[in-house]
This record gives sequence, structure tokens and C-alpha cells, in this order.
Amino acid sequence: MFNNTSNPLHIRNGGLIGLAGTAIALGVDVAPYMEKFVGPLLDCFVDPENRIRYFSAECLYNIAKVAKGEVLVYFNDIFDALSKVRSLHLPIKAACLCVPQLAADSELSVKNGAELLDRLLKDVVAESASVYIPLYPETAKVRDEQDEAYGVLVPLPDSLPGEGAKKAFSLAYFIPLLRERIYVVSPFTRSYLVSWINVLDSVPELELITFLPEFLDGLL
Repeated sequence: MFNNTSNPLHIRNGGLIGLAGTAIALGVDVAPYMEKFVGPLLDCFVDPENRIRYFSAECLYNIAKVAKGEVLVYFNDIFDALSKVRSLHLPIKAACLCVPQLAADSELSVKNGAELLDRLLKDVVAESASVYIPLYPETAKVRDEQDEAYGVLVPLPDSLPGEGAKKAFSLAYFIPLLRERIYVVSPFTRSYLVSWINVLDSVPELELITFLPEFLDGLL
């Protein structure tokens, strides 16, 4: 309903609202279904309709709020959608100068929704990133696939001592994305990235300092 652009606007809005309500009702049990929705929701972040962009941000906020640590498995995808440049109507070279897409949206409601989602994600990372292990086979599988597809930069364990399960959040998996984004020239975007570096650095157990050589040049 919400991801089919051929559907009328009221049907797409209704689909997003229905999904948000379902997520709230399921609570953390929404986790096994998140893989089906996170990608399409993030696609809606660049929809030409203001209401679709707003409701997609609100819907993902509601999912993240009830899923808590489970949403950390999808951290890279959400971070990328919140931080990548808005380039829908600009040439590639000009797009590099732009600010983050939702955070700089011309529609105030969309901008506010993106900022709420970003603050919630920062809270979840600060509280749970260093310890949370996925509770559901579906999210654990997604986490395993990330390591298989991308590997890690530094051989740090993503599982707790004596346990085989990986933590939902992998700093090693995130660093390549940060390293890529850190070279943008927009002050707004760089400020956004630095705010996230501060959050990650505030969690001593993540040992962000281990990865400093990977993004220090971009900071300087």
C-alpha cells in the first residue's frame, strides 16, 4: 500500500499509518518483520510527496521506539538515509555540496520527524550498542549476513566473551560508511557526522579510538 507509487496518496498514507500502528501494537515483536519494511520505508524518504516523507519518518520512529536494540542491526541503512545528500534535482558534482536530505527538508514537519528519529537512534546507540544481542533469529541472521558481505576493518570481536551471538551493533561495519561520508564539504553534513562521532565516543565499550585512523584525515 505505502510503497506502490501508482496508489493514490491517501492509500499510501493509510498504509504508512497502518504499519506504524501495527508496530506499536507488536512492540519488540515487530523485530522479525523489520527487514520487510526498513528498505521500503527508507525509499519513501525521497518521495516527492511531503506527507509520504513525513509519515515514513514517523513510521520508522515508531518501529525503532518499540524495537529498541533490535533496530541496531539496521543502523547503517538508517544512518545512510538520514545523512546522504539530497540529489534528486541536482547534477552529481553539485549534490556533493548539499545538506542531509530529510534533516534539511523544505517541509518543516518532515525535518522535525527526521530530527526525532535521529535523536531516538542516538539514544538507542548510547544505551544499547555495546551490549545488545539480537533476540530473534531473523535479526541475528541479518547481522551475520553483514559480516559475510562486508567483513571488518579491525579484528575486534562483535560477540561478548564466551558467547557465540554477535552484538546487534557493529562499529567495524559502520566505520566504512563513516569514512566515506566524512569527506563531504557541506558544513551542515559534517556537523551531523561529528555529532554521531561524539555519541559513539561517549560509549567507552565501543572503543571508537581503535578506528580513529580510518576517519581522522576527513575530520582534519
